[in-house]
Amino acid sequence: MQAGTDTAIMHEIGHSRSFRGGGLRILSEDTLFRQPDGNFTGRKTRLRRNGGWELITQNGKKYSYKLLQPAGPIDKSQLNSAWYNSRQVSLCQKLSARFPQWRCNAEVLHIWGQLPGEALEHTGFRDLAEKQLRNIEDSVINVEERKDRITRYIGEHIRTMEFSAVTDSLYYLQHDKPWRNHHFRTAIDSIAMHQPAYFYRLAEALPEQRSNIFYEGAEMKKALPGLQAVEGHDAMKTEFLKDRKSQRKLPYVAIASATAGMALLVLAVVSLK
Repeated sequence: MQAGTDTAIMHEIGHSRSFRGGGLRILSEDTLFRQPDGNFTGRKTRLRRNGGWELITQNGKKYSYKLLQPAGPIDKSQLNSAWYNSRQVSLCQKLSARFPQWRCNAEVLHIWGQLPGEALEHTGFRDLAEKQLRNIEDSVINVEERKDRITRYIGEHIRTMEFSAVTDSLYYLQHDKPWRNHHFRTAIDSIAMHQPAYFYRLAEALPEQRSNIFYEGAEMKKALPGLQAVEGHDAMKTEFLKDRKSQRKLPYVAIASATAGMALLVLAVVSLK
């Protein structure tokens, strides 16, 4: 509870495994305003004098709490951590709604170590954290909008693009995990369909992305005839077709392994009987 001369703010803090920083998050907040009788009233909360201060909450049921003066310095890190966790998740949801292909994770938004949570009062901490979160939001928007523009341009102009322009564009879109990268996947699909020779040239020019390029090409059944008909690039073509064949075997290997495991389990049960 934070109380001033004319206003007070009630923070209800709880735990959640989906939150970092000890699992703390803000469950609810309420702003209370001083009334003529000296008590404070908010949307679902009242703060009144009853010997000492008494907090009354009304959320389905009525609860009353006696407020005590803290015996020592207040640990501001818990409130700061709970607020930051909640604000962080809210930003993740906002950005994910705007860019469905974007993945929110701890590596993207993890700046907690840069924030002096215990050194600042909550209001000052919020001001600092909001500035940093806004910087993160602006950065993600700029990057994702640029990726959208590049991916859209490749889809619309791949038939007439110079190979150097395609290479530069794909270098910006590349990622270590293409199945989590909508832009990379969409660009490779367009290239494989409409410039199949570029597909092999990219695999040659970007060896660090070769497996990712092949992974996407293997998923494009409609592009396969064109990829097989490309003249030259024999080594890359052989490697790609071999890679594609091995990828197509993986589901069957997994099913066979699962079936064998079930057979062993049944055998074990029968043996126990």
